[in-house]
Amino acid sequence: MKPIPEKTLDTILNQQDSQSILGFIQKKVLQLNQLNDIWQKSWPDLAQHSRIANFREGCLVIEVDNAAWVTRLRYLIPDLSKKLVKHTALNSLKHIEWYIQPHSQTVSPRNRFALVLSDHSAQLLKNTALTIRMKQLQEALIRLSENN
Repeated sequence: MKPIPEKTLDTILNQQDSQSILGFIQKKVLQLNQLNDIWQKSWPDLAQHSRIANFREGCLVIEVDNAAWVTRLRYLIPDLSKKLVKHTALNSLKHIEWYIQPHSQTVSPRNRFALVLSDHSAQLLKNTALTIRMKQLQEALIRLSENN
């Protein structure tokens, strides 16, 4: 039996295998980012108090700050549906659901977790970054290592 060759982090991250778990996650993140961009541009006032949480099998799930915004969202559903299906990414939209997630507008993704790195961890991140050929990932790891 032949041993399976080891994969480097760079090899794993560069795989475009959509059947892998990592490939699925990458595809889902890109999809949600695209949908949230559409949401932000189409309804900026509503988007300040909500975001797209998921889109699967024709069902769009929207996370909303509080019940007042859910009420407003409910009144807008017919108009939202008509406009959203015009976008290629949402042309299979059949149903819109929502749930309340309090204070989601005050917690930006960048401020959700305080970054506390030891000097050793920062150096490990920097060393890892130097071995990765994906420029964006390399730059992100270097930025993280410098936020000490």
